[in-house]
Amino acid sequence: MRTVWGLTLLLAVSAAGSVAAQTPEQIYRDKCSICHDAGTAQAPRLGDRAAWTSRVAGGRALLYRFAIEGKPNTAMAAKGGFTELTDDQTRAAVDYMLHAIGHADLALAPLAARPAQPAAVASAMAATGGASTGGASTTDLSTSQALAERLRAVLGKPDNRIETYEGVVTLRGVGIKVETRAGVATLSGSVQEAETIRRAGEIAAAMPGVKQVVNRVISAGMLEWD
Repeated sequence: MRTVWGLTLLLAVSAAGSVAAQTPEQIYRDKCSICHDAGTAQAPRLGDRAAWTSRVAGGRALLYRFAIEGKPNTAMAAKGGFTELTDDQTRAAVDYMLHAIGHADLALAPLAARPAQPAAVASAMAATGGASTGGASTTDLSTSQALAERLRAVLGKPDNRIETYEGVVTLRGVGIKVETRAGVATLSGSVQEAETIRRAGEIAAAMPGVKQVVNRVISAGMLEWD
């Protein structure tokens, strides 16, 4: 019987809590991007349209089925291992990914019962450059961005993009996400080489403003089939 190694670790990488209020983009960033940003376990990268050609040819309904039920003989587990997602949320995440790779004819599926963000929360996030509330500060965000820059210089390439979304800084191409709160830098995501995990932790520990490092980065090899 085949099993997916690292499923428990995948669940730990995701922030705890309800996903009921998340948009399709948020669901992708919090869950699907763990594999589809870095191409983990041969998952098609979000930015690689050619890698999706054969998958799109099967039709959107088939993509929905694989996303919800999992795809046999691959590392694609049902709902990516995040069983708390509803079928509609999973379909919406698929639509978001298809739209992102240039299939504009595939409209995004709206999520039901998505509450509006309180104005006070939106204002606070804007003031911190998109950082989520709950203790994060502008200084923490600046530290995360500086750390991502350092990780790119040492582990990545000059053209690797750095993106900031709701207080989390993502280093594209390497597959590492950074979030710093009260001096604690949390690294997450998946990388191709296990050695990169150790090096990323060392780089984070040496960063000014970082008092503690929580390294949740996992190796892509842990997600391969037996």
